[in-house]
Amino acid sequence: MKKYWEFWIDEREKSIRMSYIVIVLVGVILILSFSLYKIYTSPKPVYVISANQQTGIVIPNRYTKVVLEDFVRHYLTLTNTYTPDTIKSNFQEASFYIVPKLYATTKYDFANTISSSIQQNVSSAIYINNKDIKIAKKENDFWSITLTATLSSYFGSNLIKKHVQFNIIVKKGSPTNKNPYGLYIYSLEEKEV
Repeated sequence: MKKYWEFWIDEREKSIRMSYIVIVLVGVILILSFSLYKIYTSPKPVYVISANQQTGIVIPNRYTKVVLEDFVRHYLTLTNTYTPDTIKSNFQEASFYIVPKLYATTKYDFANTISSSIQQNVSSAIYINNKDIKIAKKENDFWSITLTATLSSYFGSNLIKKHVQFNIIVKKGSPTNKNPYGLYIYSLEEKEV
């Protein structure tokens, strides 16, 4: 038969073991809860089907060179490849890819281009030189992109070609249904070369 203090020591050891088990189980529950929270709140990949027939996946907060090139190519295609029938829809879609501070001036430029395209029956096409696209990260949420392209404008049967260099600053934002990239044109300069 156990003495009182032996019984008490055995019970104390059992209690200490149970305390360790409870602490470990609480730790496991906390780790699993945190893991589930991260899984359900992490950004989901967005599938992009762009105008240049290049399908890809954009994962929010992971902007690779390919994603940035595709975004800029898509925007420039919308704003520089059009016919009098497609220009309004192209420019309307392109307006979702600019930062709000550019919206007023860009809307004015778009309106002028739309009216001249419709009145003078002007069509345009852009051919981007993929080898000349240069991307540099400026800050955490900004990239500087430089590229050259050939713009061809058709006035009836007349063709005017010019080589243009685009200097574009792209800003990271939030993806939306209208802009699944989550990227926005912050500034755009165009000069003939």
